[in-house]
Amino acid sequence: MRITCFIDSLNSGGAQRQISMLAVLLSRQGFEVKVLLYHQLDFFQDVLSKENIPVEYISSKNKYHRFFAVRKAIRESQPDVVIAFLNSPSLLAEFSGLPSRRYKLIVSERNTEFNGVTFKCFRRFLFHTLADKVVTNSHAQGTFIKKTAPWLRPRLATIINCVDLEAFHPPDRPYSVDSSELRLLVLGRLENQKNPLALLCAIKILKKSHPKLNLVVDWYGNNFFQNGTATQKSDLYLQLQKSIEDDQLEGSFRLHPPVKEVINLYWRSSALCLPSLWEGCSNVICEAIACGKPVLASRAGDNDILVKEGENGFLFNPKSPDDIARTILRFASLSVEERSAMGAKSRSMAESMLSTASFVKKYMECIDGIMPIRSVS
Repeated sequence: MRITCFIDSLNSGGAQRQISMLAVLLSRQGFEVKVLLYHQLDFFQDVLSKENIPVEYISSKNKYHRFFAVRKAIRESQPDVVIAFLNSPSLLAEFSGLPSRRYKLIVSERNTEFNGVTFKCFRRFLFHTLADKVVTNSHAQGTFIKKTAPWLRPRLATIINCVDLEAFHPPDRPYSVDSSELRLLVLGRLENQKNPLALLCAIKILKKSHPKLNLVVDWYGNNFFQNGTATQKSDLYLQLQKSIEDDQLEGSFRLHPPVKEVINLYWRSSALCLPSLWEGCSNVICEAIACGKPVLASRAGDNDILVKEGENGFLFNPKSPDDIARTILRFASLSVEERSAMGAKSRSMAESMLSTASFVKKYMECIDGIMPIRSVS
């Protein structure tokens, strides 16, 4: 059976990581898998190359021409099933099937609706009637769609993210970390959703109220520069950088480009921090708990499923820098033993919820549901 996975790019995002993993897992199950994308960004290219999974870049002159280019590329790949991740690729895949298609289509919902019911999301849900299956990666978004678009209920499935639990694991021996230093790790694009300015404000509050607190935030994420030059999407990064310099926080809030090998970053941190205003199922939280790390996260999306208050981390109001600061201070007051117990709880939760076997099994069940006869044993 031929499966085409379709996404905007292979950039350093959670959806890109997950579709790359899905392509690999389906390929290992015996499916003939191909990946299509229309932005030539290859952060996860090597993941697919190692498994000999072909990747095709769809060139287009503009966003209007892109529709026809995508439609042509999908049809030429002669898929039995197309799996699209993210809103724009899902919409393109839905329109590409008009007026009729011979393949089955699975589209995705990978975030929660931060602003509640809007015309834009309602319109997107209407277009999902063109798909055979709609997969959310969070229970929060699944519940929202059931209430907002009840006609989609028969097509809905929720499949949360997975983690390679053999690759992402606690260190074999205790990492050499200064117990007096609180090192918070953040992995995420430098954009409004990830809420970096609120976290920086919280750090300013703590530096003023608790000057002896030895706290460092290391943020790794895309600043949207191209060839070393800022773009329009880099404005938030530039604003953040200026604020850090103005308040002389260069040693406390450090900005880094994204990196592919993140396991050592998790191991060297005291905890993961995720201040996002909205999330679906956070990829970085999944990875962090698999690595046996406590998590400090916003009350958003499925974060309250992955982070149990007081058990493997703490939750905060992302709109309140004061609450973020209080939560960081609460974690800083824990003993080494209490933090270690939180990390052990994280790993236990990851093992019970995030296995790749469960992830690919659920996707195969979706495929079976729309194509009862499958050519793979």
